[in-house]
Amino acid sequence: MEKGFTEHHTLDIILILDDFAVQKIICETARDDLIKALLGVNEAIKNKIFKNVSRIAAVMLKEDSEAFRHAEKADIEFSKQRIVEVIRRLESCGEIVIPD
Repeated sequence: MEKGFTEHHTLDIILILDDFAVQKIICETARDDLIKALLGVNEAIKNKIFKNVSRIAAVMLKEDSEAFRHAEKADIEFSKQRIVEVIRRLESCGEIVIPD
């Protein structure tokens, strides 16, 4: 399983995951990490995340991201790395599958 993930060391992996996997990642990720990570990703990843939460949750994430808009780049990268760790853990436990 790990082999499939090592080819993708960034949150771009989210783009190839099914909605169930993305929802599982969101549930397992600390809210502050999710908000900060959204500041440092492209629109496609943001849209995939927002698509997999309720409309109200998406609005709240967007609003809450304003509080972190001045976050240090290192903090944003740390949050992104923590989400990558969540993805690795979920994959290693067999809770999500990363397509080849």
